[in-house]
Amino acid sequence: EVSIQQDWGLFTGYILPAFRQRSFSGVNGRLRAPLLVDADNALFDTGKDTSEDIDFALRYSHYFGDWDVGLSFFTGANREARLVPNAQLTALIPFYDDISQGGIDVQYTREEWLWKFGGFVRDTPFETFMAAVGGLEYTFYGISGAGADLGVLVELQYDGRSKDPLLSPLTVADNDIMVGVRLSMNNAEDTSMLAGVVTDMEDASISAILEATHRFGDSWVGEIEGRFFMNMDPANVAYGFRQDSHLMLRLTKYF
Repeated sequence: EVSIQQDWGLFTGYILPAFRQRSFSGVNGRLRAPLLVDADNALFDTGKDTSEDIDFALRYSHYFGDWDVGLSFFTGANREARLVPNAQLTALIPFYDDISQGGIDVQYTREEWLWKFGGFVRDTPFETFMAAVGGLEYTFYGISGAGADLGVLVELQYDGRSKDPLLSPLTVADNDIMVGVRLSMNNAEDTSMLAGVVTDMEDASISAILEATHRFGDSWVGEIEGRFFMNMDPANVAYGFRQDSHLMLRLTKYF
């Protein structure tokens, strides 16, 4: 990593000589596809493996008044994998294509309002497509005597990639809207909560998230994480998760 900080902004270049494959849920894991993913036999573009693949990334960021702007470029192995059935149709094999991608992220801050946008154009061996997410957050400050803040979020998600899993990694956020709330207690225990509902605007499939954290003493942190799926349309990518609704409790001790 090499960074240059000037009055005109921060420019950073990255050389990525190693690649860590994604992990996937096992038989008892959540969330997982109808078929298990055989990550031990992952495939890369012809003539490349994890030791030979050297990737590159660039990022420029700066602020202009109330605006924060970032530009990025990446070329190398896609961090998302296409999941291709094996010859026996008993498992899915991850395939990491080489891609080139340019992106932009913009944030506008004005009093209680926060406006965000992020998007990219990606070129793959099979297609070139655009994806973007944009939204806003309005924060109600000091809603309690202890100084808690409550934020209301609205977010639109779009992804133009092919829905054929043989051509592109699948995504559930192709044409969705998310409405949620973020609660920060601003206390010594750093208590916070995020809850939201995501609705597919094409087939009305619904998923919900719940995340909460609270610190106990100086070394313990309790967390709650939930994922819930409702009214799932059989044509929706997330239909395979329809029985994977779950609530997880985690207690972590730091030394």
